Amino acid sequence: MTTRHVENASTALPNWRIQRTPDTDVRLTHAGRVALPLSLFQDTDHRADVSLVMTAEEAESLHSELGCLLYPQVEGEAS
Repeated sequence: MTTRHVENASTALPNWRIQRTPDTDVRLTHAGRVALPLSLFQDTDHRADVSLVMTAEEAESLHSELGCLLYPQVEGEAS
């Protein structure tokens, strides 16, 4: 993490936290978009339940990026 990220994180929304909503599945909206349920907290107080709504392409891109973070290719490994 760079210094810039730390500064932005501390000044943008101090004491706020976003996490997956427990026991709630990712779903498809009526419009066919992907909705990821999230909970917003300020300090320890639950403030709201919201959803991050993405197109299929955005969800696919996120899936790909998460896969790269979780399972990085070892140098020299076949693609």
